[in-house]
Amino acid sequence: MTHSMSEYCQPQPKIVTPVKAIKEATPAPSDAIILFDGNNLAEWENRNCEHTGWTVHDGVITVKKGIGNI
Repeated sequence: MTHSMSEYCQPQPKIVTPVKAIKEATPAPSDAIILFDGNNLAEWENRNCEHTGWTVHDGVITVKKGIGNI
């Protein structure tokens, strides 16, 4: 079965093959705000500018049902 795209925009981005994992990540610029470092959601807020209530465990963000968006 062949699937076709319902929308096709030009130009199409090139397909990128990821490189193997790097031992040390390139540091972010000094003025960058790190949104997710795999440990917490300290820089995230909900629509009411409150803590999200979502959790992070082993580098994975888990949505809490009924809490809403971030």
